[in-house]
Amino acid sequence: MTTQPKERRPRRKSGRGDRGRDWLKSRWPPAALALACVLSASAALTEQDTPETSASAAEIRFLLDEARFAEAERAAREYVEGASQEQGPGSLAHLTALDLLVEALLGAGKATTEEAESLAHQVIALRQEASYGPTHPSVIRTLRNLGNALKALGELDGAEAAYRREGELIATYRGSEHIDVAANAYNTARLLVDLGDFAEAERLFEKARWIVERDQGPESPRMVWVLLGLGAVYDFQGDYPRAVSTIERALEVANEVLEPEHPMIASCETGLGGALMRMGDYTEATRALEQAL
Repeated sequence: MTTQPKERRPRRKSGRGDRGRDWLKSRWPPAALALACVLSASAALTEQDTPETSASAAEIRFLLDEARFAEAERAAREYVEGASQEQGPGSLAHLTALDLLVEALLGAGKATTEEAESLAHQVIALRQEASYGPTHPSVIRTLRNLGNALKALGELDGAEAAYRREGELIATYRGSEHIDVAANAYNTARLLVDLGDFAEAERLFEKARWIVERDQGPESPRMVWVLLGLGAVYDFQGDYPRAVSTIERALEVANEVLEPEHPMIASCETGLGGALMRMGDYTEATRALEQAL
């Protein structure tokens, strides 16, 4: 796809109070914070996993994918305690449990992100003590969680550093076209929207779109998040026709692959209504916004 290059806008250190952050808050539900779970490939059994711990992790990942964050948090806390007692602090099962707890806390909302950030730092420290080291591939998920927590707390520079480091490890250990690259590109793009770097955010959303479409096809839950993000960038840049068509496609896919009450459907409808309103189509905007209620 060839588009006319747009002027690169100056980056800001914080997105607090700007249009980008306000748009994201209104259109992307807490489920979007757990996108790494949705975009990432399912974790495979390793030699250090037991069938019981893998079953527990799979159950929690399912709850996260379903945006059932309160249940996921309870299950993750039980998993953390059990893994610590049975396999010891710093064991792979314990670290996996802590990572999943962080994701559940992030999905539950901003009120718990300080605990999420603290736990993410704790996991990194435990990995280093366990001789995994800061560049071990198992750190990838932890860095992603840390970036999400720091972003939610408004610490955008720290979040970008975590995402960039995560991206380097993914490319090194899993390749430049792995599905986890899409998750990293998506999260980094959302951060760049907050920083006002829409051109680079668009490039990363397009990268995520290409990988997701190649890996899962054009109609998958993962594609909904990516298309909504891409539509948001078009909206921010004033390209309302492209924003509308892209978000309409996100809504179409969402209605095909998600449950009727999934929060991402309402997010797509809200995003579509906003773009239509800015384009001057108030009748269709009203219809979309009413659907989101």
